[in-house]
Amino acid sequence: MPTHLKVRCSHDSEDRIDTANEISEGGLFLPTDNPLAPGTPLCLELEGLDDGEPLQVEGVVVWVRDHATPDGPVGMGIRFANLDEVQRQAVCFLVERALTRV
Repeated sequence: MPTHLKVRCSHDSEDRIDTANEISEGGLFLPTDNPLAPGTPLCLELEGLDDGEPLQVEGVVVWVRDHATPDGPVGMGIRFANLDEVQRQAVCFLVERALTRV
C-alpha cells in the first residue's frame, strides 16, 4: 500500500530517518540514495500508531533498486523479521491506515 510513514532505520552506528512509500504486512520499501546491501539486518522504528509511540521491529534488506526505473525510485525493500503477535497487529494497523488514505 502507498504510504508516507516515517521510519528510523538503524544499522551498526548508522542511524537515519526516511519516509517509506510502500508498506505491507511483510515489509516496506524505503526510497534512499544510499541503500544497504541485501542481507543487512536493521532495527526499525515506525511512526504512525495512535498512542504516538513508534513501533520497534527488526528488519532485513531483501532487495535493492540501484537506479530509478518506471517501477520506482532508488531504494531498498525491507522484510520485517521476528515479529511477535503485538508487533504483527501493529503492522496490520499501519497497513489498514495506509489503505484508508488511498
